[in-house]
Amino acid sequence: MSLSKSALKSLSSKKTTATSAAAASPFRLPETNSLFLQSISDRPHKRQVRNRCNRRDRVFCLCPSAKSQSALHKLQPITEKNRCYQKKRRKRREMKEKKNNRNKKSNRLNVQTKSAQPKQTAARKQLKRVMMKRENFTKESRHDFMHLERQKAVLELSIMTKRAEIDKMDRAIAAEKKVLKALENQIEKDNRLFEECLKEHEKKSVEARTFFEHEARAKQQKTVEIKKLMAEIVTTESDLEKIEETLVDYKRYKDLLFKLSPVKWQEKQLAKRTNTTDLTKSDSEDKSLKQTSPQSDSEPNNNRPECDISQYEEDPELFFTDPQQLQDLLTELTEQNLSLIQNSARVEETLEELRANINSTKQQIEENEQLLSLQIENMKQRIETEKSRGNKLRQKVQLHVSLNTQDQDVLLDALGDKVSQVHQSCVDDRVTNYSTLEKLTQIESTLSELLQSIESIPEENLELMRKVKESEKRARQREQKLKEHRRSRRRDETLPGAFDG
Repeated sequence: MSLSKSALKSLSSKKTTATSAAAASPFRLPETNSLFLQSISDRPHKRQVRNRCNRRDRVFCLCPSAKSQSALHKLQPITEKNRCYQKKRRKRREMKEKKNNRNKKSNRLNVQTKSAQPKQTAARKQLKRVMMKRENFTKESRHDFMHLERQKAVLELSIMTKRAEIDKMDRAIAAEKKVLKALENQIEKDNRLFEECLKEHEKKSVEARTFFEHEARAKQQKTVEIKKLMAEIVTTESDLEKIEETLVDYKRYKDLLFKLSPVKWQEKQLAKRTNTTDLTKSDSEDKSLKQTSPQSDSEPNNNRPECDISQYEEDPELFFTDPQQLQDLLTELTEQNLSLIQNSARVEETLEELRANINSTKQQIEENEQLLSLQIENMKQRIETEKSRGNKLRQKVQLHVSLNTQDQDVLLDALGDKVSQVHQSCVDDRVTNYSTLEKLTQIESTLSELLQSIESIPEENLELMRKVKESEKRARQREQKLKEHRRSRRRDETLPGAFDG
């Protein structure tokens, strides 16, 4: 719609320009008789028109052909910026034309006031007609005619293009209306489906609420039952603990009575128990031998719970039949305990006296040991100092005796060989004629350089190098240990063969 409005505006502006051009056309006679004055006043306007036509001819040249419409379509701008620029140009042209019209009117009025026109006669009218015919065939009239024809062609082409654009817009609007109708139908369908889904969700939510309430009630009932069962379990556990405590007490009493009974009676009871255990073992062995049924029959028999022997045991026998016997025995035991306590008190007193004596003697012995140890250490130090002095004197005597001229030469030669070996391995592999002192100086210089290079190496690299060296040493040690272990195995294998031979 916005495009159609802009097209209508451009058409209206072009119509105004066309009407103004038709008013100023040379084929229409003016109402007044001031024809020469009008031609003089129209010269600047004609110059402007020429300049515009020249500019348009530079851009494109119109010709009455079938390809003009396509060429105009190509030359017309498409973007909104170009359209705004065209609107501005049209407004400027209209403003300029209005100014020119005003100037023309003012010039005509001035000329009419200044010059009093003479009365027209028939001869003068003929002369004017002849002059008008001559002027019509001048260059300016031809140029104006061409200009008007070009404007007419441009306007027709623009009208055709605008009509085509309007048709396209109408088609696009119809297509969009169809799309909108389809979308409205789709939206209605979606709304219906959405309402149906909402109804289904509401039904499901109601069902879920009822189910949840039912489950919550069942859960509450189950929790109440669980609490009751837990309370019963707690009471039964407390009863069991009490029963176990009483059982432990009864077992203690039984053990005490068994211990208080005489030894011979205890031995008889133990013998009876051993006999009963032997009988039960023999019965179980006989049953295992008699079971000749297949495994299918034996498996359910094995799953049966074994009967406890305690069910078939007779009532435990007691040595004490009357409680008076226990009382008498307890009185005897208390008297014995009192006598034993008295004896233990006496023994403890004697032990304390002995401990005091032992502690005093220990202190004296420790003091004597400390004194003796100090004396022994002093004597050892003296002996060591004297031994060291004796060893030094012996070494001096041996050196004085052994250091002859020949021995010195031999030692120097051996030292020179060792220095040369070190020089070859560390400094230079080639054989040289340097003296031992020169070789030693070279070795010292290499050592100083190596130490400086070690100081310049970062600590991380040094640690890595050390770790690598340590790993190599460990690997060598392992290899040596393996070799020694293999050698020892071979020796162990060869020794029994030698003994057999």
